[in-house]
Amino acid sequence: MSKKFTDEEIAYIKKHYMEKGAAYIVEVLGGRHTYESVKQKANKMGLKRYPKFRMSKKETSFIRANIHLSNKEIAEKLNIPERKVQVYAWNNKLRPSEWEYYSKKDENFIRENYTRMSNAEMAKEIERSVDSIHSKLHLMGLKRNAKQRKAIFLRTAPHTLFQKGHEPQTTLYDGAITERTDSCGITYKYIRISKANWAMLHVYNWEKKYGPVPKGKILRCIDGNQLNCDTENWELVTRLEHLEMNSGRKDLDDKYIIDKLTWRKPELKEIVAQFPELIEVKRQQLKLRRAINECAD
Repeated sequence: MSKKFTDEEIAYIKKHYMEKGAAYIVEVLGGRHTYESVKQKANKMGLKRYPKFRMSKKETSFIRANIHLSNKEIAEKLNIPERKVQVYAWNNKLRPSEWEYYSKKDENFIRENYTRMSNAEMAKEIERSVDSIHSKLHLMGLKRNAKQRKAIFLRTAPHTLFQKGHEPQTTLYDGAITERTDSCGITYKYIRISKANWAMLHVYNWEKKYGPVPKGKILRCIDGNQLNCDTENWELVTRLEHLEMNSGRKDLDDKYIIDKLTWRKPELKEIVAQFPELIEVKRQQLKLRRAINECAD
């Protein structure tokens, strides 16, 4: 089991973890601590070791000796990415990170103004990016409430709101006609009666000429073109009649007869369709049954 880290061990981890890694430290410390305990300790100390940022001894020595140069100049002389230099300098406290460091003055400015200024305004004032300000607010634990966000939005971008009484340019007028497709894939025309009040055009035309559609009945399209909303193209039928017409039951068409013959074995539909004599026999049987039922009534 790993023992408690001494002050000397903690100092050694701080000095060598970023460059050497946990395995090297475990070996140097004589196995007093496990690999995982060293990694956990380094993590608690805020030391994060990224493979792409590992530095050779030659590189780290050059950076320390030339820290007075800019990160860009050091990176060019070592032929390494500039951010690699930035990370090393920041982790070893050679100088503050160019993308993370905020002075006390900057932090105080953010703390005093974030409730009334937008991220963009603060970024412009202290010469930062908007994303940087966003991240800094999160790190500082600063969060605007709904009232503050609304006040900033109304002050900085009021033009994006619809003013009371105004409507979008796409808003349609009374009497406008549009087309809508229902869940069955059938397209119908609709007419705007008033704001947020639309009606099917064929129903609107029918009721305008003949009055309300009677209870229990619906309008059925005669020629099959639902976009033809002329009253002559629609007829009143009961829902049962409508169902029978749609299924072919009323006219006893071939499709309906085949469905009746194969209702328990639909996979036989194609085979049955090849025997018109059988279909005709079943059709006559159904007609005879209807005649018998009518006489019985």
